[in-house]
Formats: sequence, structure tokens, C-alpha cells
Amino acid sequence: MKNLNLQKIKAVIFDFDETLYSGGDWSKYYNYCTGAFIKEGMFENAQQVFDELKRFCPTNENFGFRVAKYLKIKNIDIGFYRSYLNDNIYDFMTDNVTAVDDELLKLLKKKYKMFMISDSPKSHVDFYMDKFGLSQKHFDEVYLNSFREGDFTKKFYMNQIMEKHHLKPDEVLMIGDSALSDMKPAKELGLQHFQVFSTNDTKNIINSLLNA
Repeated sequence: MKNLNLQKIKAVIFDFDETLYSGGDWSKYYNYCTGAFIKEGMFENAQQVFDELKRFCPTNENFGFRVAKYLKIKNIDIGFYRSYLNDNIYDFMTDNVTAVDDELLKLLKKKYKMFMISDSPKSHVDFYMDKFGLSQKHFDEVYLNSFREGDFTKKFYMNQIMEKHHLKPDEVLMIGDSALSDMKPAKELGLQHFQVFSTNDTKNIINSLLNA
């Protein structure tokens, strides 16, 4: 946090999963994501899905992007996959999950432009924001990248936010947990950035912004 220049910041971008809440049981995630393929009878188990995707798509890409690319290559409509996700909203939660207080986001919105960029599908974000008592009205815009073709990465949306709202890179703070999908694009664009490892980290940076 000591490397941040909080006085310059005019806009804050949040990741969602493991940033605005933390402690979910992510061991279920990939079984959930591969379930549509198994239900359709395309594969027998999750490992077969992974092995097949590996043949066509880099493993360092977001899983949703890899699925979209693979289905496009195979000329298969992605609708069955989206429908499966919407019908089987994944529940990673445990009794140990904690979330940022909605009141903190409300206070932050009074001082900064607020955005969220997540790799999760809309059904997931809507379900868990409601579950944790978080309101999307505190965000000027919410961008969800999941399963879209083309360059709809977090970096793409960070650029879009800066252009649309006439912001300089050092006027924007990216807050997220992932070194790859949150911190890396923020660094490449010259944004201020802060990696969190728990909900307490997120609360601490919010309080620092409120007091700046």
C-alpha cells in the first residue's frame, strides 16, 4: 500500500470473487464448469474436458475464454454451456466466507467513480451480491467477461473505462486477488494496483481511500 499515491486516485475498479468476498470453497469450481460437457454426453469426466481444451487453447487463459474458443472451433453453439451455468449456480460458500460491508462501498461511491470487472457469469455475481447484501448500484458500471469471443479481457475493459471517463492510468486503482487477471493487466496499462489476499485486505484499502 505504501507504493500507492492515493491522492491521485479518481476511480476504483474491483474484482469480485475473493476480493469483495473471500473464503469460498473453490474445489468445486472446475467440476461445475465442466459439468455442461458431461451432461451433454460429450465427455465422461472433468479431466477429459481439460485434456481436450488443452489441445486447442493455452492453459494460462481464463477457463471461460478457452471454452468459447473451443466451441467456436468445433462450430458448436455456446448456448448449452451458458444455460447449464445459469441453471446450476455454483455454491462455493462455506461458513467461513466473509464479505465487504455494503456501507463501505456506499461511502466509497460518494468519493470515487466505481467499477467492477469480473470473469464470473452474471448469474453468479447477481446471486452472491444479493446473498452478501451488496448492491450493484454503488458501481458506475459492471463488466462481466465470461464466455465472450474477442478481446474482452480485463485489460480491454480497463482501457475502456479510462477512455470513456477521461481518466489517466495513475488516476485509477485496480483492486483484485489474481496476479494474472487483475494485477498483470493493471501493471501493463500503468494503473495503480493493489493485490488482496483476504476480505480484510479489501476493507483496509477501502478505509485508506476513504481517509485519503
